[in-house]
Amino acid sequence: MITNDIDTFMVRAEKDTYCAKSLIPTSKFDSIHAWIDRKSDELCLRVSAKVLKTPDKAGSILSVTDIERLVPIIKSHTGVCLTTDCLCNARLTRVDIKRDIHFKTDTLKHVISSFREMCCISTYKNEILTYYNDVGYENSLVIKSTFKTVKDSICIYDKLYEMWLKRHNDKGYYYSFSDNFKKDYKDVIRFERRLQWAKALRKALHIPQRETVTLLHVFNYPYDLVADKVESLLGNFEEIIK
Repeated sequence: MITNDIDTFMVRAEKDTYCAKSLIPTSKFDSIHAWIDRKSDELCLRVSAKVLKTPDKAGSILSVTDIERLVPIIKSHTGVCLTTDCLCNARLTRVDIKRDIHFKTDTLKHVISSFREMCCISTYKNEILTYYNDVGYENSLVIKSTFKTVKDSICIYDKLYEMWLKRHNDKGYYYSFSDNFKKDYKDVIRFERRLQWAKALRKALHIPQRETVTLLHVFNYPYDLVADKVESLLGNFEEIIK
């Protein structure tokens, strides 16, 4: 079965499934951001896989085992106590799925340019080609719907270059990686699919209309969510990335 690699997720945990008596204020720019919805008393939680990184590996969230590792990290960052079961079964409101591909070339700009040309030919009028503002036109490509209600997009970009550009404001994230990691990532293009809102999540994961979407649905999904999206736009993913 395919394993989908989560880069970021957002969930809403119901009242009485967590304890936030010692809630620590966090920023929306933090790798873990927690706040309470005062209308519903739900815990709103956004978590980035960055918190599971090592000097030689970018962080990944691949399974329930990784959620178990996150529980004490969430507590130390936010003061919120919750269980693995709570986190796995909380309502998922956003998930970013990533796939890092090595291209044996020094000209990643040309690879991205080729993808842009392919997309110009194959995308429909209800899709728009733009770019990742933090990285720039030459080093990124974003494909999203022209409909504001469709929250399903794909971003293709030079990952190491993005990290380097953000190095002064990332609290030491870029510099915490080893030289071997940076050398290895020089030829990496990241494909990142962002799914938001219940409708887009249910459609992508083939979940019945009234069923609550959770992280467990992502972990148990048997197909590649990134490849699904790319193939809907450009054709066979494995052929494209050769």
